[in-house]
Amino acid sequence: MEMSAQYLFADCSSVWSIAVGILAVLLILPTLLKWGWHFYINRVYPADTASSKPLPPGTLGYPIIGETIQFILKIAEYYHERRTKYGAIYKTHLMGRPTIRVSQAEYMKIIVNGENTIVISQWPEATRRILGNGALSMMSGETHKLRKKFVAAAFSQTALQSYIPSFQTICRQGLTEWRERRHIIAFDECKTLAFKIASKVLVGFQYEKSSELVDLFEVMMYNTFSLPINLPGFGLYKGLKAKEKVVAEIDKCLMRIETEGSDQDFTTAMHFILYSQEGGATIPRKELCEAANELLFTGHDTTSSTLCSVLMYLGKNPEYLHRLRAELKANDLLDYDDDTVDLNLMKLNSLPFLHNVMKETLRLAPPVGAGFRRAIKTFEVGDYQVPEGWTVSFGIRETHHNSPVFTKGLEFNPDRWTEELSDLGKQETGKFNFLPFGYGSRICVGKEYAKLLTKVFIVELCRSCDWELMNDDIKMSYIPVAKPKDSLPLCIYNRGDN
Repeated sequence: MEMSAQYLFADCSSVWSIAVGILAVLLILPTLLKWGWHFYINRVYPADTASSKPLPPGTLGYPIIGETIQFILKIAEYYHERRTKYGAIYKTHLMGRPTIRVSQAEYMKIIVNGENTIVISQWPEATRRILGNGALSMMSGETHKLRKKFVAAAFSQTALQSYIPSFQTICRQGLTEWRERRHIIAFDECKTLAFKIASKVLVGFQYEKSSELVDLFEVMMYNTFSLPINLPGFGLYKGLKAKEKVVAEIDKCLMRIETEGSDQDFTTAMHFILYSQEGGATIPRKELCEAANELLFTGHDTTSSTLCSVLMYLGKNPEYLHRLRAELKANDLLDYDDDTVDLNLMKLNSLPFLHNVMKETLRLAPPVGAGFRRAIKTFEVGDYQVPEGWTVSFGIRETHHNSPVFTKGLEFNPDRWTEELSDLGKQETGKFNFLPFGYGSRICVGKEYAKLLTKVFIVELCRSCDWELMNDDIKMSYIPVAKPKDSLPLCIYNRGDN
């Protein structure tokens, strides 16, 4: 009996020792993995010893995934936490790339002015795969310059003026449908509205057909920042499958444009692009489809974010809605029959308060919160070095929200643009505090389209609608685009009915 007890005790001691050993390994394994990962990164992406400055503070996370899981779980809060901890410049490892995140006007200036000299465009792998090589944002150097010239033809003053009637018609139809239903989820409705406009104006989809493609674009959009794994069940795989179907429909539209030419009843953006190809320089068909896909992607995705933000900020600040209506009334744009007003570029650009409301909306909720570049040589930002080969992510939203030039920067105040910020562009780094569309050679080619559509939407909204937000405490999500976490439920009705 005593011998049995001894063996039993010995067995228990062995099991306990093994358990303690396993626990010890599990406790130190993350540390070992991180140490090994840092050793690997320092060998593959080392700091440049030629620079006297160190790498920025920050952490690189775990092998391969880096800090991508934390980023996916926290999204914009991830950036906020690290900026609070490390400051305006820090290092991380996201989407398979060692990355240095930069915000603040003087640092933003270095990055956006350094195109093709210290940095080139560099988007995450999933973004590049889904948008494709034909997307303007994926190009660089002379190829980017030439392609941008073609695409810019779609956003000339002549082209923009021709789009206004379609903007008005589809906005009016959409707002009428919203008022008939009364209770809507604003972000979802803005997505549908913006896509109907973009699909007709930019590519020429039939109105009914565009509604069927909204879901496909949603799949594409929400997988542009996924892990770069093209296997069933993963985001990149889903995004690429959705893209195939959308591009097939785009190709049909392009064939119709080429066949019918000027006989079509409406001139789309793709008409202007196709007819701008001169001197034998043409865009290959596959790239042309991807260019159209990018136009739809940005024209639908980012614009729907801005339209929803307009509803949110004016709903929370009705005093500015009243002032907008006063400005419209003073310019004979508030009370008129739909067919009796010539809403043109000159008239819209002569409304200063409308312009300020649009700018303040873009400041607080820029639809694209950051840009991505790759360092093509080592350079310095502030007190730190950015080594060659690292990804550089510059934070547009963080700069807008934290810039000292914006008094009470998290408050919606359109008047700031005619008071404290009237000379912003004259300051050395002033204009780099406000970059909703980027800057320089990489500035968004469709920015005037987005601004024009936003203004037309605000005019039609002010003319016909009143609304009430269903939630007072609105929390925001910022990735992939700025939107309320609850998608902004509201009650909307005819102006003056309540």
